[in-house]
Amino acid sequence: MNTFHEPASTLWDERGLVSIVISFLNAELFLNEAIASVLAQTYDRWELLLVNDGSTDQSATIAERYAKDRPSQIRYLQHADLGRHGISTSRNLGIAHSTGEYIAFLDADDVWFPNKLERQVALLVAEQNAAIVLGSSLSWHSWTGKTRNLMKDEFAPVLEDEESERFVDLPMLSVREVWHTAAPSGILVRRHAAAAVGNFESGFDNLYEDQAFYFKLGLNAKALASSECWYKYRQHPNSVCAIGVRTGAQAVAKVKFLRWAIQYLASSKIERPDLLEALSQELIP
Repeated sequence: MNTFHEPASTLWDERGLVSIVISFLNAELFLNEAIASVLAQTYDRWELLLVNDGSTDQSATIAERYAKDRPSQIRYLQHADLGRHGISTSRNLGIAHSTGEYIAFLDADDVWFPNKLERQVALLVAEQNAAIVLGSSLSWHSWTGKTRNLMKDEFAPVLEDEESERFVDLPMLSVREVWHTAAPSGILVRRHAAAAVGNFESGFDNLYEDQAFYFKLGLNAKALASSECWYKYRQHPNSVCAIGVRTGAQAVAKVKFLRWAIQYLASSKIERPDLLEALSQELIP
């Protein structure tokens, strides 16, 4: 099992390059707003990789326009066969073409607050032992502008106490789903840490791909959680999670994740009886 160790020869510069990966599939309604939130970042040392996962709407046209307007900072990518391969494979494609010391992800229907990258880079610079930083989120309903949704926005804290930040047990939290809204849009990870565990699991297509990534990363590296909120997690009926809940795919994917996690833990040779017990308990229902 590969364990993350920061290369001794590497100095993580506080102005290090952040590679941002946006994988999109038929996201023409929201993609402009997601990209605009990247352009509005107070931290300007970033590159953006827009990965088309087989879209059939105008998403590709939107992405290509941004890449053409800012070729030194934004790139457009697609799979060789132009088909759909899932969000894990698409994110990995973006990572493979990235060059930054840090990797960030933004779902095409989510929006970052302007200080997202600035604060997260600062936290990773301050905590050299941390491989990933994650924050709280805003469950965003009011984007519709409809009266019935204006008061539905809900803050989802990643820490339940008054601490501003602390190290957390990332594998356990991914199993218990204590902060189920800690989506990839809210994390920043060191490139070497992600690479050490093989980035995202291609076997998970759109559901529980984030938990699988958190699980294996947290077994091999330290995770820093912050009470700060850096992104709006858009709630809408056509999101992958919403569709998964309606169709029952979410429940099926959870069982698949739990079984995979048990096998991964066994193959890692890491002794975590508490984690194995938690996995077994989650499988019972």
